[in-house]
Amino acid sequence: YPNPFNSSTTIKYEIPVQSDVCLTIYNTLGQVVETFVRNAQIAGIHIINWEANHISSGVYFYNIKVGDKNMTKKCVLMK
Repeated sequence: YPNPFNSSTTIKYEIPVQSDVCLTIYNTLGQVVETFVRNAQIAGIHIINWEANHISSGVYFYNIKVGDKNMTKKCVLMK
């Protein structure tokens, strides 16, 4: 939140048990824009603050992989 956002947004997620986590931002072409997490994390709520000052306006997707589960959500950057 917020979505759409201007310059920065917060991605909040919860994992039930300690797991390997990978959180990656992609553009609409499927190219990796940024990778925030790529390691084991403890169970609980985690918050990532994405500062997107250096990225152009547009639609982006963030993908969170937790263990063998995978979720993708859309976010819109409007400058």
